[in-house]
Amino acid sequence: DALAGLLAGLTAATSDARDGGLPTTPLTQVASDLQGDVDRLLAPHMTGPTAARVRRSLQDLAAVTPVDGVLCHADLGGNLLWDAAHQRLGVIDLGTMTISDPVLDLASLSVLGPGLIDLLAARVPAVHSRQSDIDRVRATFALQEAVLSAQQGDLTNVDRVLATL
Repeated sequence: DALAGLLAGLTAATSDARDGGLPTTPLTQVASDLQGDVDRLLAPHMTGPTAARVRRSLQDLAAVTPVDGVLCHADLGGNLLWDAAHQRLGVIDLGTMTISDPVLDLASLSVLGPGLIDLLAARVPAVHSRQSDIDRVRATFALQEAVLSAQQGDLTNVDRVLATL
C-alpha cells in the first residue's frame, strides 16, 4: 500500500515538478545517453558480440512506446527505507528524479522480488500491462552498473559485469 501510495503521489506531483523546472527525460533520451556513456567509457572493454548485444538492448529501450511522463525517482528500488515500527516508507537519494515514463520506477522496484511486484500489481495495474517494457529497462541494469563502475575507475568490475552481457 505504501509503495502504491508513493507512486500515486509521484504522479500527482508531476505538474508541480514541471512547473519547478525538473527536466523531462523520455526513454529515447535515456537510451541515447546510455549509448553515449557506453561509447565513451566501455567500448575499449567490449568484444564485438557484446557491443552488438548492448546496441540491441538500447534500441529495444528506445523503442518502448512513449507514454505521458510522470515524476520518477528513476532509481527507486535501491533507495527505499521501511520503518516497520511506525509502518512508514521513506525515500532517499532524490538526485536522479526526472519526468519520464513510470516504467523506470516499476523496473527499479522489480529488482526487489516477484512477491513485492505481485502485491504492487494488485494496486497498480500498469505493472502487468507494462511487463515487457519493465523487462526492456531491466535489461540495461547491468550496463548501467558497468558505466558507473567505469566512472568510478573500477575497471575490474567493468570487465566482470561486461562478461555477463
